[in-house]
Amino acid sequence: METDPAQVGGEDPLPQPPKAEDYSGCCDSGCSPCVFDLYWEAMARYEMQLAAWRERLQSLGDGLKVGISWAGGAASTGGADRSIPLEQWSTVLKMPNCHFISLQYGDAALDRQSITTPLHHWQDAMTDFDEKAALVCALDLVISVQTALVHLAGALGRPAWMLVQAACEWRYGTTGETMPWYPSVRLIRQQRPHEWAPVLQRVGHELAKLAAG
Repeated sequence: METDPAQVGGEDPLPQPPKAEDYSGCCDSGCSPCVFDLYWEAMARYEMQLAAWRERLQSLGDGLKVGISWAGGAASTGGADRSIPLEQWSTVLKMPNCHFISLQYGDAALDRQSITTPLHHWQDAMTDFDEKAALVCALDLVISVQTALVHLAGALGRPAWMLVQAACEWRYGTTGETMPWYPSVRLIRQQRPHEWAPVLQRVGHELAKLAAG
């Protein structure tokens, strides 16, 4: 008998791809506005935003366009343990054939004023979540510590590297570079608490290979 993949693992079913919407299935109840009209209006707005971000990124020149976020969480959620001071990213930010874009929100976004390496920042992508989503879709790669940004990139299916602290939350597992929720997200794990230098060295190594390819 053929096994239903949704039932593998007992009462904890595996995630299944969503069913395609039937955009011809209007209920004809006279809703104003119709949900289908709202969908296509939102898609048209997104396509315009995406095109604008691609044009802005292209103006930076050739090379990979990489978004980064270095701080996340509050004291109550282990923010200090999951964050990496921006000064420690210097080797990564000097990578040739790469342009780096700050996707950092909150007060930590001001940290970029303490470094001399170019790090582009557009505030309109920080104050409007739709704009941030469009920017993420226009980038070649997102590199981030544990923040909502990783979930945004993963939900959009965009390539992302997440820098995971040694004592991370259960959803990120304890080993391996993948998690079931977001196939496009790669986990780069810290081996010892508070030691981020080896993690950033690996990021630099992997990014150099990607930029050269």
